[in-house]
Amino acid sequence: MAHDVVSAAHAFVQIPMASRRLNTVNVAAASAVALYYLSRGGGGRLHMSSQPRKRRPELFIVGGADHVELGSAIRSAGAFGWERAILDDRAGAWFGSPRAVRTEGRAAARSYRNPIKLVPAKPGGT
Repeated sequence: MAHDVVSAAHAFVQIPMASRRLNTVNVAAASAVALYYLSRGGGGRLHMSSQPRKRRPELFIVGGADHVELGSAIRSAGAFGWERAILDDRAGAWFGSPRAVRTEGRAAARSYRNPIKLVPAKPGGT
C-alpha cells in the first residue's frame, strides 16, 4: 500500500492465512472478513446496538482496480451496515469507468438495494 494511504489510516485489519498453498483471498472475501471484524468493534462477542454507527470507524476503500470485485466489497460494506464509504478510485474502476463497466460494478454492489453512499476521495486526502 502507498505510504500516504497507510499514514491516513487510524487502524488496520490483517487477515492471517492458514494455508501454505493458498496465500490470497479475493477482494470481496477479504472485505467481508475485515468489515465483519470492524463491525464487531475489533473482536469479542458481537454486540447489537440501537446506534451501531457510533461504534463503526469511517470506511475508506482503496485500490479497487476490478469493478466487479470492488462492487462486491461495497455490497459487503452495505450488508454489515455501513451507510457511507470514501472510495479512492485511482484506477477509475467506479467513478471513471465506461457505462458497461459501471453497470457490471453496480450490479455486483447490488446498488439497487444497497443504500450505501460512496464519496470520492480527494487527491492528497479525504
